Amino acid sequence: MITRSFVAVAALFSALLLAAPPAVAADPVYGEQARDTWTVTGGQVFAMARIGNNVAIGGTFTGLRSPAGVTVARSRIALVDANTGEPVSTWNPGADGTVRALATSSDRLYVGGAFTTIGGVARSRLAALLTGTGAVDAGFRADASAEVRTLLPHNGKLYAGGLFTAIAGKQRLRAAAVSPVSGALDTAWTPAASWAVNGLAAVPGTTSIVLGGEFATVSGQPRRYLAMAHQDTGAVLPWAPAAECSDAGNPCTIKAVAATPTLVYGAVAGPGGRLAAWNVGTGTRRWSQYGDGDVQSVALTGDTVYAGGHFAPQFGQSGGSAATRNMIAAMNATTGALLPYDPVVAGGNGIWAMLVEPDGLRIGGAFTSVNEDTTVRGYAVFPRLATPISLIDAGASWAYRDDGADLGTGWRDPEYDHSAWPTGAAQLGFGDGDEATTLASGRITYYLRHPFTVPAGVTPDALQLGVVRDDGVIIYLNGVEVWRNNLPAGTVTATTLASTAVAGTDESTWNTVTIAATALRTGANVLAVEVHNSAASSSDISLDVRLTTG
Repeated sequence: MITRSFVAVAALFSALLLAAPPAVAADPVYGEQARDTWTVTGGQVFAMARIGNNVAIGGTFTGLRSPAGVTVARSRIALVDANTGEPVSTWNPGADGTVRALATSSDRLYVGGAFTTIGGVARSRLAALLTGTGAVDAGFRADASAEVRTLLPHNGKLYAGGLFTAIAGKQRLRAAAVSPVSGALDTAWTPAASWAVNGLAAVPGTTSIVLGGEFATVSGQPRRYLAMAHQDTGAVLPWAPAAECSDAGNPCTIKAVAATPTLVYGAVAGPGGRLAAWNVGTGTRRWSQYGDGDVQSVALTGDTVYAGGHFAPQFGQSGGSAATRNMIAAMNATTGALLPYDPVVAGGNGIWAMLVEPDGLRIGGAFTSVNEDTTVRGYAVFPRLATPISLIDAGASWAYRDDGADLGTGWRDPEYDHSAWPTGAAQLGFGDGDEATTLASGRITYYLRHPFTVPAGVTPDALQLGVVRDDGVIIYLNGVEVWRNNLPAGTVTATTLASTAVAGTDESTWNTVTIAATALRTGANVLAVEVHNSAASSSDISLDVRLTTG
């Protein structure tokens, strides 16, 4: 097993100059090393759902295997302890065909797939199990004519999508809604997809349901692989994003969807594969990150969105360059910026299901190793790490010198007195129109300092540094250089020019790196930054910085 250093992916919060930021809630931060847990044998995982202290998993597997090599039989569905992964011995319904979708509501676990019998009871491709025992709910019946691939309990209904053309005894073309209690068909919800519906998601704060799949039309209206329908009437809404590609032989179909109040996310197959985000109101694409294989699952938590699939080793860009990610990647949910999270998942056809939860990030699929550990197959859990603390927030206040003076090296020291310097909030700079504080133009070098306080007991192994810079920067933590970008190696003076001019989107891109925390102190600290232009006549300059433990 290869031990890989973990990295943090965290939301950052406001801090005041000279004040210690409070410990604040943040997105869960997961380690890159998988926890020892039971995994699956004889097949793969397609779906997961949380039930109290347990997790239900479904797929094609025929058994579960302990870290010590003990195996127990489980036929395509199981309930495991959320912490240890150990199967719940009293919960073992079994299914005679693939389980593709799981969803919970109240005391029921809804199961969709290709089975015709589950728990020893005839149920065609859709069933409800009692969460406590795994027994089939005799009062629920909504048999489907073909595979059910996605389930969404919402709005007092159970929405289903897949390949079926009939459900609960009535014609429904690949999308339907039924009673979550009885399975009786909702006669009002009738969007008809021309081919498979693979994903469903409710848009929070609206009456819209997103459908993603392999269809070309919905209810006769052109909708390539993505559509929205009203949650009550099923009427197809005008929202119609353009397909991500027009390759007829390898189309950019949608494998899974997720949504926030402002963005819809799609796991896209086809040439290269990608994770894309579209505006909820207009359907215009906000961003897209490309890979060298399909994205097959998507999961959201706060400001972070995760993609899982069989891309490897390339996915997305970081700082303008192609990045390496192996079957799993994390991005900023708003901008699409690639985050540093980077476990190495390998083998099979990758990841098909993800759960982002307070205690861990769970992945399911057909992978055969994690970080070269071949005992981790088909199901893995990355534990949550300690919650990061924001030390310097984006938009924080900085003391600065923009008068063209050559300050030598003493200004970097934490004890240097900068009380006479002017102060202003980031972003600091000129020329782009997005500055909170405007600096003087016509200089080569600008100096900035930000004091911050580290609470007692906070002793991180590493720090996460994010920087927006135009053009070059050197950053010092308590006088120790921790990051240099777009400047030559060796001694740098006030007349040293940045190596290149930063332009376009790179001027506003967050560059996120992990830095050593060895120079960090309990109590008072100072981050000092020198920004260098590529020419004294440059038309702009920019700086913003964020720093968090992790």
